[in-house]
Amino acid sequence: MKKILSLILVLSFLLICVCSCGKMSERIDGKLFTFSYAQDSLHVLACAASKSSEYPNAEVMDYTLKAQDGQLTVIGAEGAYTGTYTMYKVLKDHVLYTVSIGEYMGHASMTKHVSGDTVEYTLLLSLNGYTLSFTSGKIAK
Repeated sequence: MKKILSLILVLSFLLICVCSCGKMSERIDGKLFTFSYAQDSLHVLACAASKSSEYPNAEVMDYTLKAQDGQLTVIGAEGAYTGTYTMYKVLKDHVLYTVSIGEYMGHASMTKHVSGDTVEYTLLLSLNGYTLSFTSGKIAK
């Protein structure tokens, strides 16, 4: 009986290791993101000043996004917007969230990009037909 119980425990441990292998371990919590652009289904409507040459017809805006313990805060010149997020799926290259900011509900995806000795995160929010892109800036590994 002890051998069977030990075998079950070992197999359970191996299954947990295999299931978690290769999944992205980073989360949105504690990261500070900077606004890149906002678009509807056809056009970029707004962008950060650093992207204005790429999107000359877009309104220039400056936002930051902070996330901690299920709470989102988007801060801009007009004020702050708060919302909530819940992680619902962890994949190899990104983490998916459900998001609610005011009356807007949708999804978010955080992706990790590694280049040499730096890491950068992209956070895409899809809310009521709009896509908002934020980046974390380059962080040394």
